[in-house]
Amino acid sequence: MISGERFIGQAFGLRWESDCDIPWFAEMPDDGGIADVQVERALVLAPRQGGIAINHGELFEDGTRFYFEGAVLDMFDGRLIRWFAPHLDAVPVALGSTVAAQLLAWRGMVPLHGSAVAFDGVAILLAGASGAGKSTLADALVGCGGELVSDDLSVLLPISGDGPPMLVPGRSAIRLNETIGAGKDESKRLSWPARVDANHPVPLSMLLLLRDEPIPSDPRVMAATLAAQLFRPRWMRKLPNAKARAATLLTAAQRIAYATMAPASRARDVPPEDRAREAIALWQRHRAR
Repeated sequence: MISGERFIGQAFGLRWESDCDIPWFAEMPDDGGIADVQVERALVLAPRQGGIAINHGELFEDGTRFYFEGAVLDMFDGRLIRWFAPHLDAVPVALGSTVAAQLLAWRGMVPLHGSAVAFDGVAILLAGASGAGKSTLADALVGCGGELVSDDLSVLLPISGDGPPMLVPGRSAIRLNETIGAGKDESKRLSWPARVDANHPVPLSMLLLLRDEPIPSDPRVMAATLAAQLFRPRWMRKLPNAKARAATLLTAAQRIAYATMAPASRARDVPPEDRAREAIALWQRHRAR
């Protein structure tokens, strides 16, 4: 491990301890508590045997290995991440997205590809294809009085009982494209908006899908629509707890509302604040039913 500063952060209901800054996670005071996740930069990563190849990485009995733009990131048992990237001065972006999602799934949570913003104590999940404008809309919704729950990677807790599905607060920063509707390869800047209390999960009220086609009011279609928002679905089908994730999604699908609005690529001339007001109107319409 390369010595460096000691970062203590909170994200996804977990305490993260790292020898490098993790800029997307909320920093917290070092009160001597035990970390849920340890993150270490390594001079070298040992070979791992017996892996199953999955989409830019490998799955092992004790974790995962993920390759990202010259970096290699190892996750062990949902508790430890070691990464190797001699060409980087900072933590690879994949640590806060794909690798974090793998770790959270390993621990029994349900990672979703979407941003979430809370109003009046309940959350709207913004989902859609890459470049649909999820993060830009989330930022605009915060500007209209909302509070950020999570950006790009949103995580459901396993459902038990009759209560609503619950999202755990995720990354504290939003990664924004410089131009509306830009693709995933464009450079991004970080925004730190108002956010919910990182210690308290937030009930999920509605899935707002950024696409042109409406969602039919058929329970099977709605369940499939929510399930389609799994983060890195190829990984999620192979990682531990796959059946439990499917059960949580099926239950959650029956307890939330659904709506659609045009993706950013189809509304480039519409200011983000106007799209935010449209999203709020859709949410209020569903709440009034």
